[in-house]
Amino acid sequence: MMHCGQESGVVMVVTLLLLLVLSIMGLSAVSNATMEERMSGNFLHQALAHQAAESAISTIVLAADPSRNAYSTEKDPLARSERADSAGVTVEHLHGTAHELGLQVNSLSVVTYQGSSQNVCTEISLNLDSGLGCHRYEVTTEARLSGSGTRVSHLQGLVRIGPRGTQ
Repeated sequence: MMHCGQESGVVMVVTLLLLLVLSIMGLSAVSNATMEERMSGNFLHQALAHQAAESAISTIVLAADPSRNAYSTEKDPLARSERADSAGVTVEHLHGTAHELGLQVNSLSVVTYQGSSQNVCTEISLNLDSGLGCHRYEVTTEARLSGSGTRVSHLQGLVRIGPRGTQ
């Protein structure tokens, strides 16, 4: 028969060690879940900024489409960039608020005229004697999400066929 004073307490030590191991595993799981949540939030912010930059470029292209009913050379950023200095024309876009995130989404585009290019016209089989020329433009867009620090930059080259000289 064992006496109370002779028990060594091995069961309690083993139980405490198991509790320590389980606690460490639980903290690790919580830490991983938190990191994954942050990563998915950053991915969402990056995707929103990317879409805002793409939308800004699409807006520039649509505003420069002379086949649209609402076309105006004063509103055409490509035509305006031909008349501007080498710094180009700045177009600001306000895309609104991502309501579920509470972040303001905006972008800034700079359109610069790169000149006429006979090489591009030759590649697309345009007859250069027709009085038309290929005008090259560069659209640089930066989209930002205020409050998150997310920023995305896009660079898009455009070519428009039009009369030689200023359009």
